[in-house]
Amino acid sequence: MRYSYLCILPIFGFLCYLNISCCKKEPYHESAQTGIKKPAHEKRFNILVPTFLGNEKRKYYGSGPVPENLSILWKLKIGGDSTLIGKKPKKWYGTGWTGQPVLASENNKEYLIIGALDHKLRKIDAETGSVVWEYQFDDAIKGTPTLIETSDDILILQGSRMGFRKKLTDSIIPSFRAISFATGKEIWRLNITKTRSYSRDVDGSAIIWKDKAIFGVENGLLYIIDPFTTKLEKGIIQPYIISTHSLFNKDDINKHGGNLVIESSPAILRDSLLFISAGSGHIYGIDLIKDSVVWDFYVGSDLNGTITITKDDKLLCSLEKQYIKGKGGILKIDPFKPTSKCVEWFFPTEDISEKDTLIEWKGGVIGSQAVNDYLSDSTKHLVAFNGIDGYLYVVSLNDTYGTCKDWNEKTVYPKPRLVFKKKIGPSISTPIFVDNYLITQGYNGKLYVFSVDYETFTFKLLSSIYLGCIESTPIVWKKKIFIGSRNGYLYCLGEKP
Repeated sequence: MRYSYLCILPIFGFLCYLNISCCKKEPYHESAQTGIKKPAHEKRFNILVPTFLGNEKRKYYGSGPVPENLSILWKLKIGGDSTLIGKKPKKWYGTGWTGQPVLASENNKEYLIIGALDHKLRKIDAETGSVVWEYQFDDAIKGTPTLIETSDDILILQGSRMGFRKKLTDSIIPSFRAISFATGKEIWRLNITKTRSYSRDVDGSAIIWKDKAIFGVENGLLYIIDPFTTKLEKGIIQPYIISTHSLFNKDDINKHGGNLVIESSPAILRDSLLFISAGSGHIYGIDLIKDSVVWDFYVGSDLNGTITITKDDKLLCSLEKQYIKGKGGILKIDPFKPTSKCVEWFFPTEDISEKDTLIEWKGGVIGSQAVNDYLSDSTKHLVAFNGIDGYLYVVSLNDTYGTCKDWNEKTVYPKPRLVFKKKIGPSISTPIFVDNYLITQGYNGKLYVFSVDYETFTFKLLSSIYLGCIESTPIVWKKKIFIGSRNGYLYCLGEKP
């Protein structure tokens, strides 16, 4: 992922520099991630929203009701700290991309866990906004934690940038760690090895599969680890690495140079097939039982967004306009077909004018997409996403209308029916569907709540609120919306009595 340095935004009166920067199918429902370790006794802890975009299919956004008239119920000052952009330090504030709160309860009291650009991971009382503990990382935290239960605690798995003032060639870069939910104490840290990539950051979130943690790293490797088994190695307590997969090849190095980073989070289909998009331009399918790559669809673009698994076992994936001749946008793919026939539809977004000096991206979709197909089959299923071109788009998941050229302007594909489009300003954040509501946000600083009539495709703006420059993604819980901003604050939004 590249960086855009300016977001014109008042933060305590000055400019904010930022980073714009095949098995038996069970009855279907959408919930928080399954497959985590379960204690046998009465539970002290309960995981409610465990990872980025909520579950292994990356499409659980919390639980309603959704507030319709937004007010700030509380806000927590996070502040900021320095990180290196190239060789120069920049001070970043608040929460960034791909940050999203996760949620768990302890003794029936609910707590948020969120990492921030001030280098700190926090446990926060969801009712009051008070901080229970803070844990200090070596650099800015951009991504979302993942929670996994043990017999007497919850492990928080969190990545960060590689370390302020650290060098890419340093022997130890422990930018992925496990922290105790109960105490905020470190359990272990994983050294991220150097590869041909120009980064050793960890922006993506882990997925849990059969008590293993699986995650992509900006060194271009996919890690599969045992988070419960550790050893002393290179002077630090590290988890046991079961295997790694290199998600780039020699041709990718020639085409992308060091931009081989994985910033997305993996998703799991049909219990044991993992899919992940990579900065090398590939969408990979990995058979977790065989522990091998079994599917490789080459797009060529820098793929930043996380894949969503649909109800009918298809993949949704966002494309940035980089390294490609045509436009970026959103793809729907059937991974059970040969790669030459796997694309079901493509929706292109508009390119950015070269005169727009505030945004370094040329177009496409940087964030991920939301889908509402967890609702009943009688509901019309939709896909929502934010373009860097300044628009919120909502398209049909299954209905197409017309055709368009692909991202390389070679192949013609069906195009999904556009049902709603709204100017919200450039955004790399991911929108969310909860019940009959759509929530989105972006660089113009506003968070929007729309009601949705799925029969008539009527989208009604119920409320919006200015929170400063937003890169992060919210969650909804019990008539509250939790989201962080680049202005240095974490917000709890809802309806005042």
